[in-house]
Amino acid sequence: MKVRSMKYQSHIKMFICMIMVTFISFTGCNKSTETAKNNPVTDSGKNDVDNNTAAKPLINDTTNSSDETTSEPVKDAETQKENEVLNVVGTVYKVNNMLIIITDIKSEKPVDDMDETPLNLTLRISNKDPENELLYTSWTPLDSELSSNKRVSHIQDDQGTIYPILLAKKDQPYAGQVLQKKLKPGEAIKDVLLFKELKPDTKRIKLYLVGSEMTDHKDLVFNLQVP
Repeated sequence: MKVRSMKYQSHIKMFICMIMVTFISFTGCNKSTETAKNNPVTDSGKNDVDNNTAAKPLINDTTNSSDETTSEPVKDAETQKENEVLNVVGTVYKVNNMLIIITDIKSEKPVDDMDETPLNLTLRISNKDPENELLYTSWTPLDSELSSNKRVSHIQDDQGTIYPILLAKKDQPYAGQVLQKKLKPGEAIKDVLLFKELKPDTKRIKLYLVGSEMTDHKDLVFNLQVP
């Protein structure tokens, strides 16, 4: 009887242990399942919680910082400036490093054997840069440039008639003309531009000076009174 009782008690203990092991295993599985639902695993093998934290954009990525002021591409500066036209009020054009003044307008022959009496426009060009030289290149085109497609300066009267600028024949300037010169800081020179003879009684004209590096590629247009 004692042996049977001991066996019976042993069976009961084993049964109770099996129930406890089953309960513990079931509870652990539920917790693992709940954790897996809340934190699904991604393809990279990390939890989405970790990935979201790592991939969260910084504030500087979504707002304009001091280094990024616009997302638009910067346009080519030369393209922007090529067709700009600047209407000059009066006879003075001034920028930081240069000053151009039309000092005289008259009709006069630079040499006696000319068939016509061209219009003479005298420009005074000053280098206002205190440190750097200014390379002045005249608007008078050279005779050697005649075959090129280079744009040249001209005058237009109030009736729409065009008077082109005269060439420097054989690349030799007329009296008073300066084809090119480096101006030292503070230095100034005068250059005479010659245009075809105006119609009689012309009173108002527009002077078109084609843009160059010296004018930052802006065409200068002066509205002038003929004396």
